[in-house]
Amino acid sequence: MPEGTGVLAATLFDGLTAVSGTVAFSFIVALALGLVAMVVLFLTSAVVVLDRFARTARSPLWIVGSGIVWAVLAGIVAARTISPDA
Repeated sequence: MPEGTGVLAATLFDGLTAVSGTVAFSFIVALALGLVAMVVLFLTSAVVVLDRFARTARSPLWIVGSGIVWAVLAGIVAARTISPDA
């Protein structure tokens, strides 16, 4: 607090500082809870889709083919994102 301000201004400044810290913490907690909710929604959707795929896919060729496609896609993503140590 700058010099020459009154006690009321200093008290008000301290109070606003405490409130802003509480608001910031609440915002961070709300963001974390939102992220957790989105992860739960994504995982639930993935389970539903995989369950439906497992029920409808009867041909072993279709299952193996889709596994190969996903493995290739995962390999491409890994090759682009993971860099070797120099």
